[in-house]
Formats: sequence, C-alpha cells, structure tokens
Amino acid sequence: MRILNKKGLTGTAKITLILVFLTFLVFFIFNIMPALAKGNGKGNSGSIWTTRDDCGDVKQDVNHYAIGEHIYINGANFDPGDYFWKIKGQPGGASCDPNMIVAMGTFTVDETGSFCFDAYTVQPDDCGEYKVKFANKGDNYRVKEEVNITCENHTDESNCEEDPNCDWCPLCQYFTRPTKVNQWLQAECVPEETDCGWYCEIGYCDATCSLDTDCECPQDECIEDDYYDYPDYGYCVDCPISCYCEDGTGESQPCEPTINYSDPRCGECQDDEDCDYLDRNYCEGDLLKHDEGICIDYSCQAENTTIEDCSDNNYEDCQDTYFKHYYTESCYEDLGEAQCLPASSLIDCRDEYWCNGEEYCSEETEVHCEEGTPVDCDDSDECTIDTCDEDNDQCVHTPVSGILTPPNKTIDEPKAECEEAEWCDYKITVLTPITLSCEVGDVKWRYALDGEWNEWNTNTSPVTIYFPEECNHTLEAYCMNECGESERDIEYFKVEGTVFEIPLYKKWNLISVPFVLLDDDPEVVFNNTEDIESVWAYDNGFWYFWTPYPTPKNLEKIEPGWGYWVLTNNNTLLIIGGSLFSPATTPPSRNLVDGWNLIGYYGTEFYGADWEEEFLDSYDSCGFYHKYGNYIYCKLSSLIDTQQGFPRWSSLMGYDNCGNSTTYWVGLNVCDNMHAGKGYWIEMDVEDLYAPATTCLWNKDFNCSSLT
Repeated sequence: MRILNKKGLTGTAKITLILVFLTFLVFFIFNIMPALAKGNGKGNSGSIWTTRDDCGDVKQDVNHYAIGEHIYINGANFDPGDYFWKIKGQPGGASCDPNMIVAMGTFTVDETGSFCFDAYTVQPDDCGEYKVKFANKGDNYRVKEEVNITCENHTDESNCEEDPNCDWCPLCQYFTRPTKVNQWLQAECVPEETDCGWYCEIGYCDATCSLDTDCECPQDECIEDDYYDYPDYGYCVDCPISCYCEDGTGESQPCEPTINYSDPRCGECQDDEDCDYLDRNYCEGDLLKHDEGICIDYSCQAENTTIEDCSDNNYEDCQDTYFKHYYTESCYEDLGEAQCLPASSLIDCRDEYWCNGEEYCSEETEVHCEEGTPVDCDDSDECTIDTCDEDNDQCVHTPVSGILTPPNKTIDEPKAECEEAEWCDYKITVLTPITLSCEVGDVKWRYALDGEWNEWNTNTSPVTIYFPEECNHTLEAYCMNECGESERDIEYFKVEGTVFEIPLYKKWNLISVPFVLLDDDPEVVFNNTEDIESVWAYDNGFWYFWTPYPTPKNLEKIEPGWGYWVLTNNNTLLIIGGSLFSPATTPPSRNLVDGWNLIGYYGTEFYGADWEEEFLDSYDSCGFYHKYGNYIYCKLSSLIDTQQGFPRWSSLMGYDNCGNSTTYWVGLNVCDNMHAGKGYWIEMDVEDLYAPATTCLWNKDFNCSSLT
C-alpha cells in the first residue's frame, strides 16, 4: 500500500505536494491503471466508512475529527484487487484545502473483500469538510474547530484543576511592604508548571516598577509630516520602597519627544523593504506576472514584470495506443500565490472491447484517437445467428433452430383463467380470437376436439384462429423455417358460449348479462372496459356496490337475471362471453321479493317462438336495433299465474341511455318487447322465482287487448 499525506502544508510545500501528486498520477496511469483496466468496475457492490484512531466496531463511521486524530478507511464486500484512494478538501470555502488532495495512495484488497488502514493524520491547518474516495465509493468527514480556552478563563479552583494544562495559585495573604512576599496578590489559574510560590514578582506587589526599563516611553510616531522621537525609557523612582515611574529620560528627565518637523521619515517609505507589501505574483490570462514594491521619493510603487507565459509548454503526442496531453492549467492562483502549474493527462485510445476492433492513437492532421474496425463475425450461413462474444473475445455462430422460440399466443376477450380444480388453462367462447405469432419463421398449428386431433395447418405469422364449437379443445403450435423448428407449445381450452357486446353511454346505464359469464368476478368482467366509474345492484332493500378504485366494495358477482346500474365517464363497450346453459350445471334463476326488484334478460336466442322473422326488426326508444329479444309475456312466463293467466307483477320499467345526455324511462306492458343486455325495474305483487322461460302462453292469435 502506498500513502501520500499532506503534513501541515504551506505555500511552497503545497506546490511541492501538487507536483508530487502529478508524478504519482503519471506512475498510476502507466503502472497501476493497466492492471486495473479490466477491473475498473471492482468494488461497485462494496461500501466504505471512516473510524477514529483504530478499526474498532464501536467507533465505526466517525464523521468528525480533531487535529492530531488518525483517520482509518474501512471497507467491506469488495472484489480482490488493487484500488486507488484519496482524501480531498471540498471546494470553495467548505474547507481549508479547497480541491486539494491531502492524502492518496493505492491499497490491495485480499480475498476477504474487507480491509482497514491508517490513511491520514488530521493536521493543524486542516478545517472544514473533506471527501474520502476509495475506488468509486465515497464518504465525508469534518475537522472540528479547536476552542482555545486559556487558563484565565477558569475562575474557580475546581475548573482550573480539571484542565490538565492549568494550575491554581492561591491568594497572597501576608503582604508587607517593602519585603517581598512569597504568595500571589490574588488567587489565579495559571499555565501548567508556573511557579506559584515562595517569592513575588514586584509587579504583583502593588509596585509600578523595579528597573528603569520598566518605565516605557511612548513609541516614536509621525503626526502629519512631523516625526516625534521619544527616548527609549523613563526613570524608576525609590526602588524597591515605593517603586513608581518618573516620566523622564535618563537621570530624572521627562519622557518628552524631540520633534523633527517635515521629516522624510513621515513619508510612505524609507527604502524598498518598506514596500514589500506590494510584492506579489498574480495571473493575467495565461501570463504569470510579478509586482515588485519599490520606494521612490518616500512613496511605494509597484513595478510589474512578466515571469512566464503558461501556454508555452502546451503540446500533445501519441505514445503507442495512448493519447497524451502535456499542458498547463493556464495560470493558477491559490491562497494568494500564483504559478504556472504543470500538468499532464493520458488517454488510452483502446476501449477494451474486443468486438470493436483495435483502436489506436493517430497524429495525422492532429493528435486524436482513431476507432478500430469492428470484428466481422458473418459466416455467410443463413441458418446461424452470428454474434460477437465480448466476454470470451470470439465470434459465436448459433444455429437458428436452437434459438427459435415457441409462438407468442394472444387470447383476446372474452376469456377467463381456469381454476385450479379445472383441467383447462383458459375458458373462452367460440368467438374469442386467438392470435399466434412467430419472431422467426411460419406458424404451424393444430387443435383437438375432445381428444381427437385435426390436420396440421401452416400459416405466415401472425395467424388468428377460432374454435368452431363448444367442447374441450387442445391447441398445439410451434414456429418453423428452413433451418429448423421450435419447441411445441400446448394449452387446453374449455370453449363454451358465445360473445355478447353491451354498449355503454356516458353517465347511467341499466344493463344485464344474458348468460352465465366465463368469470363473474367484477374485477374480471370490467377489467378491459375503460371509463367505468361504478356498478350497483339492488336486492330486497339493499344496494350492492363495486368500483375499479381501491375503496371498500360489496358487489362480488355479475350474474344473469339481475339488473345493474353502471356509471361511466365516457362512451365505451363492454364485451362479455358465456352461455346460459351448460352440461351438468343448474340453470340460472333468482328469487324475487314482494316489491321492487332489479332484473335482467335471460338468453341471446328465441325460445319456442314461431315469429322469429317478425321480431328481427326490434328497436328501443332510442331507435337502437336489438338482435336478441322477445315479447315480455314470453320472457317473463315464469312470473305468470298459470291458473288465471295473469302476470304477478304490477309494474315493469325500462331505462334507455341514448347517448348525448338523452335518456328515457319506459313503462312496459306484457305485449311490449324486452331486449338482451338491458336491465329492468319490476314491482312484484308476491314473492316468486324468476328463471329463463322456454314456454310461452302467447301466440300469433292471442289478442293483447284482453290483457290491458
């Protein structure tokens, strides 16, 4: 492991560190980077943290340090290998070393993937925020500001003694003039190892002076253009009895100045050294310039010269496959110092991808990296897929037959997934389209009806098929071309019923489903129908509710024989599938209560009617044509008193939404029509069982007027 630290850098030392860093950078590029060229992603899954003075777990992830403390870099979950690390001051005023690398090096991580090492000692001139980088992982820490508490800040003995840098001196209790006493005049907290006792400096014994040199005269000074020249010191009187200063010079002379009027010393300078404050190096564009302070006629002036043009050393060249820049960072200023900072950078023109070909550095016309010629893996065989294997630096030729995939199967609506206890994969209708498509080649398919297979069919992809009848079907399909064929895809279908469409118009619609659905869960029924806001059902005085939004709901099924209010925010289409009757299942029916009930129309065919052709032209109050319907007296035959021949309901109401905000309430009698897909309000006089009607008391010779 190599470590480079900043140890209290100032001025020239910091410049030296930068030069050392550049030297290290060149060493890193030529010696370490090639070893890491294919492993520069190592450690992406690892993590780092810093600890104080050791690698202990208790002090993990320390983010604040004091001057003198050691910063340990810890890491885990790294791949084995060599890694570059550095510690750098944050830019601007965030630290005392903005954008300066204060420590750096390389470290070798072993097979454990974990490590810890002493990276840096916090220096006296460090402050603020620093970033630690190990490979591509980072962590930050802050240097705590030192609070300089002097001993004089401790005003009592206990606080003073707690400070290891201070001692307590007790009060002077036996002062007698002129004898020097051996105690202090007042109790004080003093710096450690100060001699507190057994004698007393005269300044602590209420005296003014002990020697003439204690009697200081004012400092020499200029007042406007006149120079006031004071003596060095005055005179100490009556020592050691009274010990006070007599303002005078030499032997009892006053501390009065000799005044030199219009003295040149009261100008700005006497010599060039007085103008050193003007000395500085600074940048002017790419030029490194110097101002020299000189004294002319007692006035300081700056004489400037150009030291160096920083751009003179800029050039680029090729070193094998490397593109190398030699340049300066123009003229660089840092903390009041300016210099042409030499630098260099190295770019490896190779991208380390074998399939891209060999890149190189070119000096034709100008220095630049030239792209390589990609590897040509074409083997001219139509039955292979030719690819370039970057991991193994080789071409791969995969037979088409080995990568052909089974057809992509799309089953449109209506459909439902079979339950676990059922033998099938899907339940569909005879009108549910199934689309088979191949990424490569043609589609080959066949189906079996109740276990008996039909002939194979071959179609250009894609192909849409329908099962011709209600029964159990098995569908087998695969993709093929002149180079081979894919694996077989086999799925099982239960085909039952037909497709039925119910148009829905914006706002409220009163609908019903004419048969038992493939799946009666509202989540499935309305899954592919856009703009549904809510669905409502009514039974025996209670409302039941469903919505596609994540709110509480209690409507669990959509069943035939029931009417449903559906609210939409736009015109849309509900597509459903199913059948009214199925083998080995009980036909649908429902109990109606005495009072109002919401009911629906059973079936999508005419049952036992001999006027089917007459009924084909059936329109509702909106003028919409309905293919499936029948006279009310036939459809509600299960609700007829067979002995009296009269209906057991007193009111039957329909609701038509024609779109464009046009709606109608329609009162119906026994000779009017009911339509498949619509719902109705019915008011029952007694409880009764509502079921699909297969017999009808009505015929062409029946006179409806006898019932009205």
